[in-house]
Amino acid sequence: MSASGDDATAGSRASTDRANEERRFAPGAALAAHANVTAEAYERARADRLGFWAEQARRLTWATEPVQTLDWSRPPFAKWFAD
Repeated sequence: MSASGDDATAGSRASTDRANEERRFAPGAALAAHANVTAEAYERARADRLGFWAEQARRLTWATEPVQTLDWSRPPFAKWFAD
């Protein structure tokens, strides 16, 4: 590490850059051929993330059905199906 702290600054930039990452990496053809999730399901999840996961949760058997899909009241800490 340099005395000026340049390494720490570079690390902070890299962390921020990853947080804003928007590149997509498509799976290989062999993996895609055996996928359990369809392109339609992926698009539904992209269009309505919370609705998609609420729908998936209804497919499970719960001791108590969740009412709230996502509790994001204390960022950066998220709780899925916390109720």
